[in-house]
Amino acid sequence: MEIKKNFWALLPIFIFLILYLGLGILFEYVLKISAVCFFIFLD
Repeated sequence: MEIKKNFWALLPIFIFLILYLGLGILFEYVLKISAVCFFIFLD
């Protein structure tokens, strides 16, 4: 029971990390745009 609870609590964090890293890699390597500039622009 406890393991399932922790899994569901951490799931959004893992999704966020995957999306953040995925977008960073996509913009930096595929589109040749600096990921740092992109995330500053989003702010």
